[in-house]
Amino acid sequence: MRQQWVIVLQDIPTAGVHWDGAIPAGAMQDTSAGQIAPLEAMRSDLHWKGDLVRKGDVYRLHGHWHMRVERRCSRCNEPFEMDMDGDADRDFRLGTGAQDEDASCQLPPPGELNLVDVLREDIWLAWPQDAVCHQDCLGLCPVCGCNRNHGECRCHEADHDHPFAALGRMKFD
Repeated sequence: MRQQWVIVLQDIPTAGVHWDGAIPAGAMQDTSAGQIAPLEAMRSDLHWKGDLVRKGDVYRLHGHWHMRVERRCSRCNEPFEMDMDGDADRDFRLGTGAQDEDASCQLPPPGELNLVDVLREDIWLAWPQDAVCHQDCLGLCPVCGCNRNHGECRCHEADHDHPFAALGRMKFD
């Protein structure tokens, strides 16, 4: 499966390479398919629509990706699935010398480009730090840890029993 997603830049036809299809979740999760950390949370294949074209001595990769992933809610810690999508826009150049400001990455000839690694990197960069299962998520009770989406906890009933309960009744303007 690994070689299927490795593109050799020197072999790119004049018309470029175009994709509009799915990269199997298995390829994105395969630890031997690249050097960037695999995407274990994927719950669907990755839909990839993109182009790799040569303009002079620069190879431009541009496209859009979409997939479904499993996350844990930052408020209630329940698992849920969410859609993720983003754009890939990279320039590559063949060479071994100093990096040119026009190209984001230089690859030694023949220019082996692992599309799985490029997409994994873009996905990790787009990965939201906090994900919420739904906008109205009530989260966990900070006292007892009860998931307030499943019902009300009884922590507020015991609030008057501690020595600082009077502070809760004070009004500060």
